[in-house]
Amino acid sequence: HRGQQSYILDGANTGLGDELLADTDIDNSSSWNGTGGSGAAEFTFSNGEAYSTDSAQWITQPSIIQTTGTTYKSVVRAKRATNGVNAVMSIYHGANSSTTHTLTDEYVDYTSYLPKGDTAVFYIYNSTGNIKVTSASLKAINDKHNATTVFYGDEMWDLADNSVANWTAV
Repeated sequence: HRGQQSYILDGANTGLGDELLADTDIDNSSSWNGTGGSGAAEFTFSNGEAYSTDSAQWITQPSIIQTTGTTYKSVVRAKRATNGVNAVMSIYHGANSSTTHTLTDEYVDYTSYLPKGDTAVFYIYNSTGNIKVTSASLKAINDKHNATTVFYGDEMWDLADNSVANWTAV
């Protein structure tokens, strides 16, 4: 019958939200805390880099705004502190939401997709070896597109071979 409508959702992200970290350039040690989101940062800050001097060190930013059901995109630019020496970096959004990256000798942007964390703390952690970090970002991924294609009413074709001859309502 007339008046039928169908919608197709394309699922594309509409973009990213605002930056949630206070110091994305890793040049202000007072914006970063140590283990568990409190105390002084365990990394050393110098010349636009934060670097670990021992394994199992953290830098954190507490009080990150979180929304249930939202996924977050993190991009951290990092590398091994010593060429050729194994280094592994973990990114946490709370204690139960994490990804791990094995670092290279050159700076690379490591991307992580993290669900809402169980705490409002963002962590960068070196679980193996020493690492250097030059930038970090955390942004919410916004909702999906909807109603990008709409079909109205009944089909108007009267031939099965895609011919447009003899257009008549069927």
